[in-house]
Amino acid sequence: MRSTLMAFLFSALHATCAFAAEAPIPRDASALDARSQAMIPIAAFTANGDLKKLAPALHAGLEAGLSVNEIKEIMIQLYAYAGFPRSLNAIHTFMAVMKEREEKGLQDYYGEEASPLPETMDKNAYGAKVRQSLAGWSEEPPAQGYQLFTPVMDVYLKEHLFADIFARDVLDHQSRELATIAALAALSGTEGQLGFHLGAAMNTGLDMKQMEAFVAVLRAKVGHEEAQRADAVLSIIKQRRQAMRISVQANGKTILFELNHSTAAQELYAQLPIQIEVKNYSNDEKIFYPPKKLATQNTPAAHAKAGTLAYYAPWGDVVMFYRDFGSASGLYELGKAVLGAEHIGSLSGTVIIETTN
Repeated sequence: MRSTLMAFLFSALHATCAFAAEAPIPRDASALDARSQAMIPIAAFTANGDLKKLAPALHAGLEAGLSVNEIKEIMIQLYAYAGFPRSLNAIHTFMAVMKEREEKGLQDYYGEEASPLPETMDKNAYGAKVRQSLAGWSEEPPAQGYQLFTPVMDVYLKEHLFADIFARDVLDHQSRELATIAALAALSGTEGQLGFHLGAAMNTGLDMKQMEAFVAVLRAKVGHEEAQRADAVLSIIKQRRQAMRISVQANGKTILFELNHSTAAQELYAQLPIQIEVKNYSNDEKIFYPPKKLATQNTPAAHAKAGTLAYYAPWGDVVMFYRDFGSASGLYELGKAVLGAEHIGSLSGTVIIETTN
């Protein structure tokens, strides 16, 4: 059985080794480096089981600078998304590729092995923290849906996927999310999970240009259908993350703030326009009380600097900082000044606050 599988993989290798060369890197993918671009087809073909196209993608990945262990790690992680059979088939394909390259005298960089996880690691807490960070939550929300119906599934997600796997230091979280969204885009019926992980990828630091580059690589290297699936979900993410800007006007001066997309920021945005009194507090901030208190779930804690717009939940006031402050319990970030931050300190009396979009 094993010899038959290996024979099939070798035939697939030789029949399709020109695939990578036939699909040049698109110009609109330049926001991603070559290594990141190479991860996308590897993850996609691992997930959808297209071993004929996976083989040349593996060659291309090694040539782009991915280490052997990084590619292995992609396949290890994806069993949690595509299942053991797909991951094992991908690993057998990779073994065949490595054998072929060794026979040609090519020497590939293996890279570092994963560091051992601490024996005292609290996997449940670690996994919950990783998921919280990827989701952009300020705190873990109450259990709901599948978490209540099948609690052990949530345990496995936290302790195995987001702890046992995500804690392995062969790949960083950004690379793991890039592999995940490529895999989910290559599968049908996973749009809900793809939406979460596209957002998670951006929460690891990938910007919208890089996400558009991801779609471009999918289209060029994987397929039109997969790219369309990812682009449709990404369009929804774009709408949700569209820049929210507000202006604060008083005494002939205007301060422009760009809000993040947290729950609290969206609730403040929805209450505008308003005319309201601004008060001085301490020697580093101006405050006002919005008509309605803001909910703080999915809102990041503030590490306030001059120009930070924040919400202090215990008092229900919005804070505009004109000097560096730092953090405090119950202080959440809403956004930052992108114009006129130097005028915050001189605000007084009644101000007009309105949206600018």
